[in-house]
Amino acid sequence: MPFELSIAALQAEAQALSPALDALSLEAWSQPTRLGAWNVRQLLVHLTRAYDRIVAYVRAPEPPGPDLDWLGYWRGARGQARPDDIAARTIEQAGDRTPADVLAAYHSATTTAVQLAEEARPDRVIRSPFGAMRLDHYLTSRVVEATVHGLDLRHGLDLEEVATPLGVEVTTALLDALLAAPRPVDLERDDIGWILAATGRREHDDPDLPVLS
Repeated sequence: MPFELSIAALQAEAQALSPALDALSLEAWSQPTRLGAWNVRQLLVHLTRAYDRIVAYVRAPEPPGPDLDWLGYWRGARGQARPDDIAARTIEQAGDRTPADVLAAYHSATTTAVQLAEEARPDRVIRSPFGAMRLDHYLTSRVVEATVHGLDLRHGLDLEEVATPLGVEVTTALLDALLAAPRPVDLERDDIGWILAATGRREHDDPDLPVLS
């Protein structure tokens, strides 16, 4: 996946979501999301972490490697990530932070992450939770996080579930590669439907789905 495309997708998703977040009423921050453990405020804390990790990893000393590529990252995520632990950690991180604090952190993280990525080498090695990998490979995982959780937030806020063309392009390409087979016929021309089904947010009778959850 071209490095510049991933950076542009991260920036586009952040910019597209920001107006909806900036306009939220105080009550909206407490609305539940389809990710049952989290409300809107807590989900944004989790999404902010997706950008924060870029900042932390690029600023850390460069490790030897890489040990894995983008596909190895997702294999590690499926085998080692514990959803209950992630949910609990996010709730703890959100604590009693105000919506204003959470929103400011999101804007800061998205801006800084994009800036640091633009200044870094595509082959710069970072230490991910599952091993050392190239930054350009890691950024694709951040685009998936930004795009999918942007859809989650819009769903929780009763907004139309849309994503940017760049976010969709990167995310569907990754999900298509993880499936390693043709999409189900009913999702061939429905990119948003495909993202939702491939990530377990919409039920589908294809036994190979979801490819991520």
